Amino acid sequence: MNSSTLFGSPDAAGAPRDLACRGCNVIFLNIELLRADFTGLISNADLTPNIDAFFEHGVVFEDASAPAGETFLSNTSVLTLTLPHQIPVMPAEIDRYKKLDLIKQLKIEKSLTSSVSMAQVLSQHGYHTININQGGRAGQHVFLDRGFADYSQWSSKILMEDLVDLLIDKLERPSDHPRFVLFRPTLLHNHQYRHPIQPDTEYASSINARRYEYQAPNGTNRYAYFLKRQRDLEPERAQQIERHIYSRQLSYADAQLGRVFKVLQERYNDNSIVVLYANHGTGLGDNGIFKHGVAYQSCVHVPILILHPKISITVRVPSAVALADLAPAIYKMLEIPWATPISNDHLFDVLSGRNTEEKVLIGKNNWDEYIRIGPWKLIVRYGRFKLLFNIKSDPHESIDLYLKEPIIANRLEATLLNHKIKYARH
Repeated sequence: MNSSTLFGSPDAAGAPRDLACRGCNVIFLNIELLRADFTGLISNADLTPNIDAFFEHGVVFEDASAPAGETFLSNTSVLTLTLPHQIPVMPAEIDRYKKLDLIKQLKIEKSLTSSVSMAQVLSQHGYHTININQGGRAGQHVFLDRGFADYSQWSSKILMEDLVDLLIDKLERPSDHPRFVLFRPTLLHNHQYRHPIQPDTEYASSINARRYEYQAPNGTNRYAYFLKRQRDLEPERAQQIERHIYSRQLSYADAQLGRVFKVLQERYNDNSIVVLYANHGTGLGDNGIFKHGVAYQSCVHVPILILHPKISITVRVPSAVALADLAPAIYKMLEIPWATPISNDHLFDVLSGRNTEEKVLIGKNNWDEYIRIGPWKLIVRYGRFKLLFNIKSDPHESIDLYLKEPIIANRLEATLLNHKIKYARH
């Protein structure tokens, strides 16, 4: 396999400076909760053979960070070119939205619709926009359906194969306009593990498998299984079972995506930019956390894989990049002029060999925030509890160096504060 590592090399083979792709289709496959270390092209795991094969001759961002470890803030950030520090609404408020009085509801709506969405931008430039969304925190409940001419939102009960059927149907329909497609399933969510087959492995005794009936989008009644680990397991066993279910789900997702990739190869091979990413990851027991919504690497280190018509070999990008810079990079490729006060071209410039400067990565969740420069990462909980990690020597963030490295900690704290002040001005 031919490959190139793009790190300080403006002439890296397979990654031409000219990445213009005016009028190209844009296909976003947002596989929520897909961790980078479970993605074969990034970690050599064996759970994603179809993903690996499809993006083999594409760009592999090995060190991408999400702006948040939870759905609402990360999706809003990525699709509206903002950062969580600029979003004055917390996920808990979204969950209580219908119970709030009208004035508070209107205030939230105004806050969340003040930034133009990616779908709105591409729609203004002649794109037919399609969104197949599962779950509430990334769609119409947070006003991210705006700009989509064809929007559908589905219950978590729907299996991924049903959503893939819908996606393939959309992709196979003829169109006189380029397309922007956003596909977002949630089958890797630990509250929503849904599988068509009951587990029959050695782990079955440690998994609760509840059969349920649902109505598929085509109107037929189908059966599936809701999977969850037993609650009374010892911590090591609990993590083992959680990872087993997650891995099983991921293999299922990869098989279903294989069907999508076949259509893309047949119909979209020469005129499309295909991006697979995750808006955040999940704990899987790392750092004692089984859910998500935190700033640990398990939840913010995500895959970004890009297939581009002008890139013909595997291009590996080890430089740290921000998922929040994805939309500006796509705009650059499409030659669409669009800018916001904090839009950043770093991801595009790194890919095109123009910039290898160290990226300051920041993010925020409900109760914590993080800043990272190089290998050093500071996590601040509840505004006062601080943790410092060197993720190069300690990738699992198990050794807190906050007291041992006060100079580095102070530098990161000051930089985070300066960035927050900067964003508050916009």
